Amino acid sequence: MKLRRAWPAVGIWVIFLIFEFAMVASSGFFLGLFPNENKLIYSIVFAVLSILLMSVIVIFAGRCSDSMKANLWPSKLPFKIGYQITIALILIGAVWYRIELLGNTSKEITGKMSLYENAMVGGTPVAEYDLLSIVYSTILKGILFFTGNIITVPFFFQIVCFTIFMICGFFTVQKLLGYAAALVFTAYVGFMPVFTPAFTGPELSTGPLFMAMFGIELLFVALFLEGSFKKKYTSKAWILWYILVGIVVGFMSYMDAGTIIMIIPFLFAVLFIYGTKVKEEVVRLIIVVAAAVLTFIGMFIQEQGFMMADVRFANWASYYFHNLNTFDMFWAYTDYKIIYLVTLIVMSGVIVGFWKNRTVEKISPWLWSILFIFVSVPFMGATRMNTQVFVTVYYAFILGCVASLIALPADEEEAEYVEESVKETVEEKEAEEIRELAEDATEEGADETASESPEAAQGAQKVTEPDYEFEDEPEEEEPHGHFVPEGMVLPEDDEDVDLTPRMKMPEFTGTISLAETARQVNEKLKEKERKAAEKRETERKSAPVTDKKPRKDDFDIELKPGDDFDI
Repeated sequence: MKLRRAWPAVGIWVIFLIFEFAMVASSGFFLGLFPNENKLIYSIVFAVLSILLMSVIVIFAGRCSDSMKANLWPSKLPFKIGYQITIALILIGAVWYRIELLGNTSKEITGKMSLYENAMVGGTPVAEYDLLSIVYSTILKGILFFTGNIITVPFFFQIVCFTIFMICGFFTVQKLLGYAAALVFTAYVGFMPVFTPAFTGPELSTGPLFMAMFGIELLFVALFLEGSFKKKYTSKAWILWYILVGIVVGFMSYMDAGTIIMIIPFLFAVLFIYGTKVKEEVVRLIIVVAAAVLTFIGMFIQEQGFMMADVRFANWASYYFHNLNTFDMFWAYTDYKIIYLVTLIVMSGVIVGFWKNRTVEKISPWLWSILFIFVSVPFMGATRMNTQVFVTVYYAFILGCVASLIALPADEEEAEYVEESVKETVEEKEAEEIRELAEDATEEGADETASESPEAAQGAQKVTEPDYEFEDEPEEEEPHGHFVPEGMVLPEDDEDVDLTPRMKMPEFTGTISLAETARQVNEKLKEKERKAAEKRETERKSAPVTDKKPRKDDFDIELKPGDDFDI
């Protein structure tokens, strides 16, 4: 998917530049990398040098990508096979990594034990008021029905949920950012240690299930944007698809208000898709938002009825939105210091990579989403979006943006984005040129063609059509002579002999290549007419009139010397 480079994207880039510098500098300051004396100065200098170094790396890698034409690799079969094998190995390795951590742990199981107790076959249910917990226990209960009450089954279920998130995230990033970005994202979230504490110290939680649901929501929105970019929405039947996307967005907004700050930038990105009409995209966006709002309201109604919907909404709002009057530097984590510092430095590659292509861009919705986290921290409540796990997911998305900008060709303006529209424009121009050439050729040879034969004039007029389709010529009417009674022989007289030549004019029966222009076709017709006229003139001069035989009917008998008839 490609977006038009507009002033909102530039504004987002400027804000991200400020926050990126602040994140790198503050991480170096709070992680204890420099001496206490002049610590602030060291941190600022370190941030500047790190961003400059990463910018140089991105520029160099981008030029190497352009020289090798890496953007054309996805269309080649060896790349497809190798790429799919690599992704499969990453997914298998991530699953095996978690299974090994779970098998080697000796710690006691912690977390929300009611998730397992409610799912046990024959167990005593515990009251749950959280919809996500109810969904977790319901799915787990169906699994335990076949496996039995085994305490390790929930953790394998959580591994499956996280794998679903990885797969959905992979396809989302691939459709919106490209193959390189999808590979980087999948590898980062698959082996980043921050996603594995639930298996090193076994903990029952609804977090993996929510991540799987969030990945599904991202995939739905990505498919919606891809359809607009590829201009698939050609009929009104797609309204059902818009409504389905809105239902998914509305349901996830009810599950966690933090998902709104992630999805809003992508929904509004449909208005800036390259090569589309804004009016059409506005209609689609309105339908999606309307379906999301109705679904969101319906979730409150289903809890305790229509009359209590406003009360449930007030409780939901007070849980997720309240002014905390605090601002936490959540990006400066005390664990995995070096990994996060390197991640933040690599993320700064989008600063210079954003300007590689001056026609299109891809990354503004992703930057907008991570900026929303900064803005929402002071007044957001218990949302998952500003936790360390999901902030790390955002980091993986931005790393994917860096890879996408490196692979994006600098001179890619029309080849991929407006191929269909450009093709239509070229075809229209070619048809117009052919039409003009045909009209000019017809005007130049109209007099000559008309004097030689009416058939040729008619053929020249038909060439003006761009598809070169010639209509059937009208049949000539035979000249009507005098009425001659049956058996009567007319005398041979020069006045009664029809000296009009009986030769038919040449008729065009061949085929014309689409590559020929109208002028070439007309020149061929004129050449044939000229040759036919010369041939007729030569025959007329060489053949004497006396050699012409009189017209005869069936009763005329030609006598030869030696014939003997008794009449």
